[in-house]
Amino acid sequence: MRKLALVALLLAAPSSASATNPIQAENAVPGTTAWYATQAPPPSIEGYMSQASLLPAETLQLHVSTSPAAHYRVEVYRVGWYGGAGGRLVGCVPGCSSDETGTPRPDPGPDGNGETVAGWPVTDELQLPPDAVSGYYVANLLLTSGPYRGQASTVFFVVRGPAAGRSAILVQVPVNTWQAYNNWGGKSLYDVNSTGGPANRVSFDRPVAPKGQWPIVWEVPLVRFLEREGYDLSYQTDVDTHLDPGSLLNHRLVMTSGHDEYWTKEMRDGFDAARDRGTNLAFMGANNGYWQVRYEDGTRTMVGYKSNADPNPDPALKTILFRDLGRPECQLEGVQHQGGFRHPTDENLDYRVNPAALADAWFSGTGFDASSVMPDTVGREWDTVPAVPPAGCAQPTLQVLFHYGGPSGDASAVKYVAPSGARVFASGSLQFAWGLDTFATEEEGHAAPPDPRLQQFMRNAVADMTRPAPPASLTPTIAGRVVQVGMPPEPDPRIREVAVYRHEGPDPFALGDGVQVCRAAPSAPCSEPEPAGHRTYRYAAVATDEWGQSNPVYSAPFVVPDTPPVVRLTGPRRARVGARISYALRATDRDGDPLTYRWRLDRRVLRGRADHVSVRIRRRGLHRLAVAVFDGYGGTTRATAAIAAR
Repeated sequence: MRKLALVALLLAAPSSASATNPIQAENAVPGTTAWYATQAPPPSIEGYMSQASLLPAETLQLHVSTSPAAHYRVEVYRVGWYGGAGGRLVGCVPGCSSDETGTPRPDPGPDGNGETVAGWPVTDELQLPPDAVSGYYVANLLLTSGPYRGQASTVFFVVRGPAAGRSAILVQVPVNTWQAYNNWGGKSLYDVNSTGGPANRVSFDRPVAPKGQWPIVWEVPLVRFLEREGYDLSYQTDVDTHLDPGSLLNHRLVMTSGHDEYWTKEMRDGFDAARDRGTNLAFMGANNGYWQVRYEDGTRTMVGYKSNADPNPDPALKTILFRDLGRPECQLEGVQHQGGFRHPTDENLDYRVNPAALADAWFSGTGFDASSVMPDTVGREWDTVPAVPPAGCAQPTLQVLFHYGGPSGDASAVKYVAPSGARVFASGSLQFAWGLDTFATEEEGHAAPPDPRLQQFMRNAVADMTRPAPPASLTPTIAGRVVQVGMPPEPDPRIREVAVYRHEGPDPFALGDGVQVCRAAPSAPCSEPEPAGHRTYRYAAVATDEWGQSNPVYSAPFVVPDTPPVVRLTGPRRARVGARISYALRATDRDGDPLTYRWRLDRRVLRGRADHVSVRIRRRGLHRLAVAVFDGYGGTTRATAAIAAR
């Protein structure tokens, strides 16, 4: 067994000093196209890993077989953008210019459940560096002798983000589906490629046979687009989500990649809970969360009977369709698989824009119009909105963005807003990501180039879905001389603070045009002294988490009533008959309104209209001086003075 630490082998290791996140720093390093190796036919060289994913600094264990015996080396690459090259060489075992000798390993054949476990010994170990960047990786088992010299068997694996990492976006890698379709040893979960009927268990401890769910065309185009855009990403497998469903809450947006068909109950529970706590979701492939499965052997065996013949006595754990468990996929995704599958005779399976959706902000600046077509973006399998939605699937905010209608079944890309404020997007098609990047898609007969309109659409969508949801509502009320701005309790534990702004005018406004009222923890009360009256205001609130700030939520137009002037009349209370005396009025208006005055002496209106007046008392007795102050908006305040004349 050869063991080597990749720490010493890093080639042009990235530095984060010149970039804002590890993905940007990583993809700024020169890459190579050599990661995409020509595949050697089995069993010339084959291999698998002891684990589907690792953390930085952990050791990857490989199990390699060559038949006949041959020399090989292991070349490890990270898959990303890298200026279009698509990969970066991380290191080699035993060295990038040396090799080792492999030996044939037996195929033990299936057991009584149809499961085939290779059971080969560990042949190579590779320690990842402590700063390894999360992502898709490949270990190319490269033959260096024999008739297939220069060809390789590619083993995909995933490096997760650091345990303390909380990237804005998490991409879930569908390793369950890889194994469900994998018929190495003659058995998969499918009758079509199994000998003597399908298995009810499949093992991760075996190589992946050709013609399975190859990540190259179904997942790598999405990865290349996301990494080219420089998003703050990390990756984990669906096994990782099963083991720690709460990890979804460490991110603002969770995306599924490719054909993520096989989920455990824990995965579905985790996705439901994440959405209900405000995590945005994007299902970037199709036929997601379709079959329920469970694990055995410490998650190295996946169980999938696909029928009620499953002997598990717990009905909630039966390995059957989620919809048969009362949990149809459309309750979570808005769409579900209704049999849409590309047949050899199908042509022109193109998504078209739903004209009714063009007002949505995700279409801003895309160039899409009511007649727009996205060529060949529907297939190999696809989802749609059920004609008769099961209970819980009729999302009240569901919006169809793109649609295809044809004899092989309708397809729909949709979005909806959950009660938590989470935005949920489902592309509805396995080929949707081919509109973003076309790496190797010619292998599936795809000739259309990437669609810049769809790329801009996804930039808009991701920009929205990496924001937290705004507060659910905003209700200002007046209590005494204070405006209290009420908000419902915040269900999202990741919200750090909420800021409230006020603007004069009935229409929504940009936050920079408003006056900040408060900025505090989500549960803190927000209030301000009552602003100027007889005016219409609009309040707005934004929520902030560790990744960014939400769009604002606006209150309904809120009218603060007029506040009458406050007055104080001063002057003598006694006077001599025939003498002239003066009175002054101190008047203030908290609304800042210009004031007018009307004076009376007894019942006689005086000419003065200012805030002071001079009068002459001409007869003995008690007289009454009165003033009325008007603010012009219905607010009137009066003051009087009694004058004793002698």
